[in-house]
Amino acid sequence: MVELFITLFVAHLLSDFYLQSDDLCKMRKPFWGGGIMVHVFLTFITAFALLTITFGGVTFKLFWLAISLALAHYLIDSIKAFLILPDNLKDNSKKCRNRVISRIGKIIDSVWRKMYIQDKVVQQAVQRDGKRLSRLLIHVFDQMAHLAVIIGIVCWDKAQGWWIPTETVCMVFDSGYFWAALAMLISAKPANIFIRWVLEYIDVKPNKDNKPDSIPKVGRIIGTLERWLIVIFIFIGEAGAIGLLVAAKSIIRFREASAPKNSEYVLVGSLLSFAIAVIVSLFCMKMV
Repeated sequence: MVELFITLFVAHLLSDFYLQSDDLCKMRKPFWGGGIMVHVFLTFITAFALLTITFGGVTFKLFWLAISLALAHYLIDSIKAFLILPDNLKDNSKKCRNRVISRIGKIIDSVWRKMYIQDKVVQQAVQRDGKRLSRLLIHVFDQMAHLAVIIGIVCWDKAQGWWIPTETVCMVFDSGYFWAALAMLISAKPANIFIRWVLEYIDVKPNKDNKPDSIPKVGRIIGTLERWLIVIFIFIGEAGAIGLLVAAKSIIRFREASAPKNSEYVLVGSLLSFAIAVIVSLFCMKMV
């Protein structure tokens, strides 16, 4: 059961993050279009290949498990594309999409008004930030829906009693090297995207007048490398070295952080980056 969940989860990570470029995301149209179909196909191929490797054979039942994951990606990502990619919609669909987003924002605003009915500052802030919060929630619920589908597939498979992992597979999944690799996989592009979502929500952006176009790209590379180092330090039992890494990064990026906007961007991004790496590493360590 655990082995199937891990296999499908890795397939989801690879297809949803590593095999899906920004250009492919922009090409996606709800329920139909080249971008969404390419993504669904890649999801199926990735899931089927990993399932075949994990359970040691090509069978029709594995085919259906991979198809189930791919169809779930098709449905969930089509709904997400409908909500956050208005440029890919026709006029009537845009109006419907705008009504849905507006409704989500009104619900959020209503909840906050009931909680802080006397606080006008909070009410104004919620009205101003409702759209960004809606986008963040759509991204979060998208990933939660994918996880829920994977859990559903695993529970259904357990009820059918189809698969018993081989001894070799159990040895691999019990290995610290496997969990370290999984932690590094999660800490790379998925973590970068999550940090970008949070920075977009809180509206923290670098000062482009100071470092035009270079900060986001360099920041992604630096962030990925520092998270990988944190994963390695935790898995080899040298968590104290993380402090040296924080100090080194502070010195290296001191000049970038000199501008007020850049200081907020670097500080928030760095703290999120370190927190994600530590949490993911500790969780994966517990699984060994």
